[in-house]
Amino acid sequence: MNRLIAFAFLAISANLASTRGAASVTVPAPVLRAAETAEIPFAPPLDAPLRYRWEKAVERDGKTRMSWSVSDFRFVRQGDGFRLTVTTVSSGSNETDPARLAIEKRLEKLLNFPFVLRLDASGSIQELEESDRYWSTIFRVMREELGRVHDKTETPAFQRALNQVIGLYEKMSREARLALLTESVQPLLEFGATETEVGKPIATTVDGPSAFGGTLKHHIAINLKKVKGQSAYLTLQSTVPRSELEALTTRFVVGLTKLPPAKQEEMKSGLAALQNFRHETNADYQVSLDDGMLEKFISTETIEVTDKSKSNRRVTTRSLELLN
Repeated sequence: MNRLIAFAFLAISANLASTRGAASVTVPAPVLRAAETAEIPFAPPLDAPLRYRWEKAVERDGKTRMSWSVSDFRFVRQGDGFRLTVTTVSSGSNETDPARLAIEKRLEKLLNFPFVLRLDASGSIQELEESDRYWSTIFRVMREELGRVHDKTETPAFQRALNQVIGLYEKMSREARLALLTESVQPLLEFGATETEVGKPIATTVDGPSAFGGTLKHHIAINLKKVKGQSAYLTLQSTVPRSELEALTTRFVVGLTKLPPAKQEEMKSGLAALQNFRHETNADYQVSLDDGMLEKFISTETIEVTDKSKSNRRVTTRSLELLN
């Protein structure tokens, strides 16, 4: 396998955005009939924080890296929509290496700033409040930390980690940057102000921002599985067409390595020869019919690129659960 293709695909796929929230996607409601239906409002409790636990586990090359956080989400009214303030209360991971753990903890402490999102009446994210000020503060704090004198054994690794974070975020579009920032928030807002019916899946195609420029088309299928008590149980399946992935990988590699035309053609031939080249996500949601707030979410994202000799595969599991 072309190692550059595999690296590029896994790198860019880690930063593919959600289909709602930052992308401000409106899913069309189906025509309702006399059947089991769910009319999900968006009526969050005001001035009282909702506490959620977020967990993310990435399995690759036989190893699993897991991180978690507990955050308070506080809604207040603003015009026809809402302001949502997100404050992290605690966080951790399954990291055991002392040096890596020290770096991780320091980065978490540096970057743990509350942020405020502006939402429309249905809960779709419109923007990050005072976006320029927020990101300039983040970058200033990280650069100040780079200039400090640390223990000699820690400095090189810590500086590399900070430089990677700064470089990644500075190169992103505003939309992609917002999508990554709100990764642990988006499941809460996915189905606000939605009506759907058991046995009547919703199929649509949406454009989401790419971390490396442009947009990606996602094919989405939403299905109401059942209504039980005051909860709706839904599934969401998302796939990115192979043609979209090939185009994004080509742009990423060419921009990263400044490949001459002959090498670009060679890489395109390598992409065409791949047997498997996919990005799929399957998610389950439990949503309150009283106020539209998420009760429980879990998703499994599979990213894979395969040829005759080798397969590169990463599985990411995400979950968000209401604690109070």
